[in-house]
Amino acid sequence: MNKTSTVKNGTIVIVEDDDDQRSNYEKLLTRRLYKVHAFSNKTDALDHLSRYRPDLLILDIILGSDYDGGFELYSEAVRVHEGLPVLFLTDRDGEFDKVWGLKMGAWDYQPKPISMEFLAAKVATLMMLANNQSKPVSQANAELARGLLILNTNSRHVSWAGKPVLNLTVTEFNMLHALVLHPGNVISYDRFAHVTHSSVIEKNTISAHIKNLKKKIKVVVPEFNSITSEYGLGYRWKV
Repeated sequence: MNKTSTVKNGTIVIVEDDDDQRSNYEKLLTRRLYKVHAFSNKTDALDHLSRYRPDLLILDIILGSDYDGGFELYSEAVRVHEGLPVLFLTDRDGEFDKVWGLKMGAWDYQPKPISMEFLAAKVATLMMLANNQSKPVSQANAELARGLLILNTNSRHVSWAGKPVLNLTVTEFNMLHALVLHPGNVISYDRFAHVTHSSVIEKNTISAHIKNLKKKIKVVVPEFNSITSEYGLGYRWKV
């Protein structure tokens, strides 16, 4: 675990069970002046994460004999650190795994092998997004009202007619925010990929997120129909 005192760009936790890969990632990002904490297993990583929140978490999914170790680790980590930015970096590159990772709120999902130059660029982008997200927003600009829906970007709270819409993932919240920010405009699939910090833009992935978002809103308002599909283009918030 690197403890360099020359840190300019933020803190990263890496969880990777392959010793060579973990060492390569750690050396690369340390040279870029990130403070890096690297772990080979879920137990040690969770012990650290229970006490410290990094700016970015880089996770392998298969950790030793634990086939879903990375997914399980992230589920536990976000209970402590809501909205924790995560990059899944893994050999598991099937569509199901990508969709599942994004549903969990992943900011990005990258298959291995990955070049060190591309990883450095990807991390720089995610860190910039995380930094922008963490900047304080005035209360006056934090709240959006669209009819009976109220969305607050400070508290990440959503309500309809005063009733809370519960259990939205970070991805679902960001997609809803993009929709209500520009009511009446079509939000394209590419735009959704940008606001959810993802390079995976398969239309069925976005559609799955929208379906889950609608389902959660309908728990509060069964007749909800404000999100409409524009075939082949994306979705819009109906005005």
